[in-house]
Amino acid sequence: MLDAIRKPVAEELQRFNRLVEERFESGDGLIASILTYVLEQKGKQMRPLLVLLTAGLNGKVGDLALTGAMLAEMAHTSSLIHDDVVDEAHMRRGQLSVNAVWRSKTAVLAGDYLLAQAMDTSLRDGGEKLLPPIIEAFRELAEGELIQLEHASRLDMTEALYYEIIRKKTASLLGACGAMGAIAAEAGSAAEEDMRTFGTCIGMAFQIRDDMLDYEGARTGKPECEDLRERKVTLPLLYLLDRAEPAERKQLIRLLCRAEEDEAAVTALRERVLRGGGMDHAEQAMAGFRDKALAVLERYPDSPYRESLRLYCRYILERDR
Repeated sequence: MLDAIRKPVAEELQRFNRLVEERFESGDGLIASILTYVLEQKGKQMRPLLVLLTAGLNGKVGDLALTGAMLAEMAHTSSLIHDDVVDEAHMRRGQLSVNAVWRSKTAVLAGDYLLAQAMDTSLRDGGEKLLPPIIEAFRELAEGELIQLEHASRLDMTEALYYEIIRKKTASLLGACGAMGAIAAEAGSAAEEDMRTFGTCIGMAFQIRDDMLDYEGARTGKPECEDLRERKVTLPLLYLLDRAEPAERKQLIRLLCRAEEDEAAVTALRERVLRGGGMDHAEQAMAGFRDKALAVLERYPDSPYRESLRLYCRYILERDR
C-alpha cells in the first residue's frame, strides 16, 4: 500500500532524499558520525510524504514543498532522539538509539543540531513561511510530554486528558505537515486550515493505533504492553478505568502499579482490556478521526493526490507496526 501512496510524488521523494543528504553533510567528527547513523535509519517517511501530497492536492509540488518535507522529517527525527532520552529507550526502529550508542547528553545536543540545521536550511531556501507551523508543533509537543509525565506519576489520566496529550505529542506535527503542504502550494489560509485539520485527525488516529499495537505484540512480533510496564495509561485501558466500579478501579490501579516488575500483573491487565472492550472502543475512536480526515478530502476534486491521501488514511488504521 505504501508504494501506491507514494506514487504521485515518487520523483519528488527521490529529490527530497537527495536534499537531506546534501544539507546534512557535516564532514568528519562526532556530529558527522551521529548524522550518518541517524539518516541511515530512515523510517517510512510518513511526515514528508504528507507535506508533498497535501502540496500536490492544493496545486503544486515545488521546491518549497521539498523544503517543507525536509523540515518535517528533521523535526520529527529530532523529537524521536529527545523522546528516547526522556524515556531512557535503547532501541529505535530495531536498532540502538542515539542515546544508547552515545551518551544522553550527546543525543540531546544532536537532536538540537538537527532541528537548528533544518530551520537554517529553510530560511536559506526561502522557507520562512513554513516555520510558524513547525515551531508551534514543537511547542505543543513539549507541552504534551510534560503533561504526560505529570499525570503518569499521579495515575489520574482521563480520556479528555489523553486526547489532549496525543494531539500535542503526535497530531500537532502531522497537522503542521498538512499546513506546510498548503503553504508551499500557496493555496491560501482556508486550505492551510483544512490541511492542518486533515493532518491533525490523521495524527490522532495514528497515535491511537500505536497504543492499540502495544496490546497486540503477539500478532506484530513486537514486545507487548511496554506502555503498561512504563505505567502509561492509554485509551484501551482508560475505557475500563472510566467505566469500572470504585473497587474494580482500585484493583486495576494496583495491577498497573505492579506492572513494571510483575509480569503477572501485565498479563492480567492485558486480558482485562481485551475482554472488557477497550480495544473495540479505541478502534471506534480511531475510525472517527479517520472519517473526519476523509471529510476534509471530500471538499477537493478527484485526483491522484486525493486518492493517495485516502489510502494514507486507510494505511494508518490497518498498519501492524
